[in-house]
Amino acid sequence: MHSSTSQRGIKLIAETQKEVFLRSQNIFPDNLEIFNEAVIRRGESARLLGFSSFAAQKPRHKMVKSPHDIDQLLGKLYNHLQPLAHKDLETGDGEDADGSSCFRNFDYYQDRLLREKYDTSHELIAEYFLAEITIRRMLKAFEPIFPLKSLRSIFGIPTVRDDQSAFLRFLYLDIYPREGKYNHAAILTSILFYFKSYSSAGKQKQPVATALVCNVSQPSSGKRPLLQHRELITIFHDIHDLLRRSKNSMFHGHRTVIDFVEAPIQLLEYWCWVPECLQMLCCHYSYVSNRQWPSTIVQPPKEIPENLVRSLIAAKKRQLTFSKFDMQIHCPSSHHLIQSICTGEIYNSLLQKMTLLQGPENRIDWGNGHVTTSHYMWGQEANYYSHL
Repeated sequence: MHSSTSQRGIKLIAETQKEVFLRSQNIFPDNLEIFNEAVIRRGESARLLGFSSFAAQKPRHKMVKSPHDIDQLLGKLYNHLQPLAHKDLETGDGEDADGSSCFRNFDYYQDRLLREKYDTSHELIAEYFLAEITIRRMLKAFEPIFPLKSLRSIFGIPTVRDDQSAFLRFLYLDIYPREGKYNHAAILTSILFYFKSYSSAGKQKQPVATALVCNVSQPSSGKRPLLQHRELITIFHDIHDLLRRSKNSMFHGHRTVIDFVEAPIQLLEYWCWVPECLQMLCCHYSYVSNRQWPSTIVQPPKEIPENLVRSLIAAKKRQLTFSKFDMQIHCPSSHHLIQSICTGEIYNSLLQKMTLLQGPENRIDWGNGHVTTSHYMWGQEANYYSHL
């Protein structure tokens, strides 16, 4: 009787997981028609200009000069990463009752991999990354490498200065979500016309302000904000604007060769996977709290232990799906093909191939997750590979 009840509970959980997954993959259904039309029109425009595909047109303004070179890059990465994907699945944590590895369990599987195989959790790791301390130490970490000095304030607004104490820019931090706020993450730059500064040559110039806008986890009432590791990566990703210097604003920030712009960003992100850097950035929240740590509980170490750092690195996710999908839909063998293919099925089949996980009932028509991201619509089309 007990066994039967337990089996019914397991089946109910599986069905609930399935329903939640399918609904998450089918939100914004109106976007699918818009997405497909955008892909078709890009192809038509490229062919009118004499190119074989939209992906063949784009390299005119990029470092990598042909879709073939991009495919070779993605192919090499795939060959290197697939053995690691197989190794991650050896534990079977993502399996359904019938033994199949189901894609709907992907997030659950990743979290369980971290907890059981590596004996840690994202919540435990976040305890070492108190937001205000981590961001301050992040900027301090740049000083030995880049000509930066620690933040100072002018009229209560943080400023960034170079190693000669010359003013570079203001820095605004807007990292918590609120109603009506932009729900992504970005680094924004504006020129301040009400404030003047001077170059080393004595020439007057307009200073700029950098705003780091993101949406990290909102702290509970009365608690200090902690950063998840993925949120730390986001902040490293978007802080690059502080380090850019341009004589003319039209060449500032992201205004460069489109598949180069992610390169310095990715290099900054790698700091979040270097053990020495993580330990330099961290401080367990209990050491800066105003409350007394309970004497009945052993206080965690001040710096993140090496075993937690190793487990975090070992569980790092690997995904080529977005880049492969991007190139496949923007470089079809014929225009007729792109008019007739189902972009959702291409996306889902690539997800299954890259993750080695199956869709519901072994089908590939279970959703349209690709239409919920803006990357393919605001400048990263036929360019997503640059994130790698």
